[in-house]
Amino acid sequence: MITKLETTDMFSDRSSVNEAFQYLDDILKTVQTEGGDRIAAYTGAYVLYNTVVNHYNKQLENKDD
Repeated sequence: MITKLETTDMFSDRSSVNEAFQYLDDILKTVQTEGGDRIAAYTGAYVLYNTVVNHYNKQLENKDD
């Protein structure tokens, strides 16, 4: 039995994994190498995570139909 993954409610998602990767890339460009704002990188990473989870779950639902 395959179980659904859960998203994190604190973060959004994107309509495709490619868009989420682009968002992550844009966010990481703002992170300075020395003492930069690391929370921006975490935000991008969790948006990517939520996008992947939502697409994974959609595939599971479509498989059951």
